[in-house]
Amino acid sequence: MAFDWKDFAAAFLEGTAENIERRGEEARTYEKEQKEAAKRNAEVIRLRAARAKQAATYARKAKMYLGSHKEADMIVKAAMSAGPAEIETLYEKLEAAANQPGQNGKLGVDDIDTLINMPELPGVDNRYIDMGLEDFAMQTYGASKDSIIRSAEEQEEVSLVGQLFGFGAKQRVDERLGEQQYGMGMSISDINDLAEQDEYQNIIKDTSLTYGTLDRFVVDDYIKFDAVLTKAMKDALDANEKIIDAILEPEDKAAKKKQLQQSAADGLIKASVDQDVSLLKSVPATQRIAAIMGQDYLDQLYIDNGIFTEDQLKEMRGGGEPTAAAAAEGGASAEPAAEGAEGGTGAEPAAVTTPTATEGVTPRPKAKRRDRSAKLKQREWDRKYKGKYEPDTGKPILAGPRPALDEYRQEPTIVAGRTRSVSLYTEWMDKYGDTHDPETGLPLPVEE
Repeated sequence: MAFDWKDFAAAFLEGTAENIERRGEEARTYEKEQKEAAKRNAEVIRLRAARAKQAATYARKAKMYLGSHKEADMIVKAAMSAGPAEIETLYEKLEAAANQPGQNGKLGVDDIDTLINMPELPGVDNRYIDMGLEDFAMQTYGASKDSIIRSAEEQEEVSLVGQLFGFGAKQRVDERLGEQQYGMGMSISDINDLAEQDEYQNIIKDTSLTYGTLDRFVVDDYIKFDAVLTKAMKDALDANEKIIDAILEPEDKAAKKKQLQQSAADGLIKASVDQDVSLLKSVPATQRIAAIMGQDYLDQLYIDNGIFTEDQLKEMRGGGEPTAAAAAEGGASAEPAAEGAEGGTGAEPAAVTTPTATEGVTPRPKAKRRDRSAKLKQREWDRKYKGKYEPDTGKPILAGPRPALDEYRQEPTIVAGRTRSVSLYTEWMDKYGDTHDPETGLPLPVEE
């Protein structure tokens, strides 16, 4: 039987047409599926972008507390690279530390180095170092097309003849999808490829942050320190006062009493500093030390404990003697040392003459309904102690240091979802402005 070329050609063309149609249909189906997937995946990417923007907000807030620290930018990027929620943790740690008593909402470089331990980060790509915080966050949280890791497989180029027979149809769909913009600056292919990848990417490898604490000598610590110091000096004086009065001339008695008190205070002060060196950063504590022992003694404590160097103290003096408060705050001197301290003019040591608010007072007298005498005593108590001491116990009311002018808190209003800003400075002044010292938060001296 002879070979029928016509039948063969007809069958071949029919099969070829079917294959071309099949490949075209597969390509059209694939394109439709990719577009539908892009609709679903776009919402995923939007959620990721929202998380990234929130992370960038935390990073910017954290950088405000980090201030001029030379590693500020790298610290926040390391936090974002250390885990999905680590940047929020960093911000919360910084905020809590800055709001500790005595910090006034700010952190120094030494405070930051104490609070945050960041390991060395060798070989960090410069593009990440120079990248803006929001771009870095978008890439870290899988919301940027720059995070897409594309397959390295090479697409085989299809010849013109092959294209006529329907080959490479899917490849051409991919090319179109890669060029067709969908939104958020990405194509349909970008959206789908990005959604297939992990939501969180550790861009800077091997990063981890550990956190310390800022030990601060707060008001309660000062009260205990002052009470122990005052008692030790009083006991030393009581134990020797009769002998001093009996054997010394009047002009020598004051110097001897001062010497006894300083001797009793010296060991306690040094032991307290050894236990908690932050005592030397407390304004009321350093003022008390200077009043008892003299400014030179306090300066030597600063130097011995690495708080300031001699050169720094000289610079702070500006040619004069710094006060304890100026040294504790790292500022220039403004007032002379307290009378009774070394170099002062008083004969008696300040420890004897300086009143303290830490010992408490007699509780407010009780009064019956017609007890006129007791009611007069109550009025006298109120005149001297009201707002400064607890009426039932006589213990001092501790207000804490006055907040800075720029410190606020948010309070909900009667309108749901809205808040109002409350000035902590104004609130403190309204409550304690007439009764308490703004630096220490202790009651002001009693007017007799």
